[in-house]
Amino acid sequence: MKSQASVTEYLVLVMMIVIIVLIAMLLIFGFQFFTVGSEQLKGRERMSLFLLESFISSTALNNLQYQKGSVFDDSKLTVASCEDLETLLGKGWFAEIMVLLDESVCYDQPAWKKNKCLRDLRKQASIVCTKQNYPFCNIWRFCEQNKGDRMIYRSIPVNVYRKMNNTLELGVITVGVQTGG
Repeated sequence: MKSQASVTEYLVLVMMIVIIVLIAMLLIFGFQFFTVGSEQLKGRERMSLFLLESFISSTALNNLQYQKGSVFDDSKLTVASCEDLETLLGKGWFAEIMVLLDESVCYDQPAWKKNKCLRDLRKQASIVCTKQNYPFCNIWRFCEQNKGDRMIYRSIPVNVYRKMNNTLELGVITVGVQTGG
């Protein structure tokens, strides 16, 4: 009976040492797995910022009359394709440039005309640009097939040069990069 108690004590001691070693290994290697995931996320966030900067500074999409970037030429945006831009910027991203229309042009009109003006303006604001409906559109989307649920999105205000009426309008560019997970 005495020897059975010492064997039991020995087994309990060995089990405790094994549990402590397993917990220590989990703590040491577990943190590395967590930091790998966060480093990958940081890399994707940097990629989204790089993609945003690449769009803004791209001479393929910007109006060359303006020295500083972020003035997009609507005619260049209309003819640009996803394949062309993926050649320049890589794969696995989505971009959208949307012109923000000024609703204040409708405020000076009578109430019955004002509501119709606002409806027409909002309808026009949702039209995606193609070669057929240019310049009566306000949204350009690139690589829409890459758009997904798990993406990192970045948006900033930009200017859009409307070539047909020679005006600058306020817009927003949104880029998204796949998280890969």
